[in-house]
Amino acid sequence: MTYNDLNQIVEDELMLVKNEIQFVAEINRQMEGQLYLLCNREEIGQVILNLLLNAIYAVKKMRPTFLGEITVKTYSSENCVSCQIKRYRHWHQR
Repeated sequence: MTYNDLNQIVEDELMLVKNEIQFVAEINRQMEGQLYLLCNREEIGQVILNLLLNAIYAVKKMRPTFLGEITVKTYSSENCVSCQIKRYRHWHQR
């Protein structure tokens, strides 16, 4: 376990799913400055990747002909850092 920037982990995983997202949803990034946490980088990355893939799948399934929106938010509060990934139901014509 080492200290890692949560935002960098998120950006790395977004890069991995770039081709999956580009015709499905716009990404809305709401990321607080550098957020360091002591973690296994690969395990946290895998969790974030799975959440992103689930959000992409949900957007595709709900409205396959429209462009959705996925918001990725990172923030800190007291002694923890958090990452939220949400898909929104407002749609933009492709």
